[in-house]
Amino acid sequence: MCLAIYLSAACMKNGIWDRKLKPNFKTNVIASVIAGTALGVIWFVISYQNYHNFIGSIMTGVFMFVCTGGLCLAALVVSSLIYKKRVEKLEKVDEDSMCDE
Repeated sequence: MCLAIYLSAACMKNGIWDRKLKPNFKTNVIASVIAGTALGVIWFVISYQNYHNFIGSIMTGVFMFVCTGGLCLAALVVSSLIYKKRVEKLEKVDEDSMCDE
């Protein structure tokens, strides 16, 4: 977890996001839905194996989907905003250094 936080901070500092994915809301929503679905299914299976209550297991899965998806979306939106501000700052520094030459 510490390495993931370090790498995220280092990438933001250097203006690196991803080679293929754009830092926009649509991409963030898709990634959040995927993460929420994966964890919702996992927790549904775990809950059903432990308690054999189908309705309760569905509710557990839905709860985990909503919580994980929401937290993931919030983290991605904040990260993309920080990234965009950093890129603007880096581009401005590059333009200023080119004008000085």
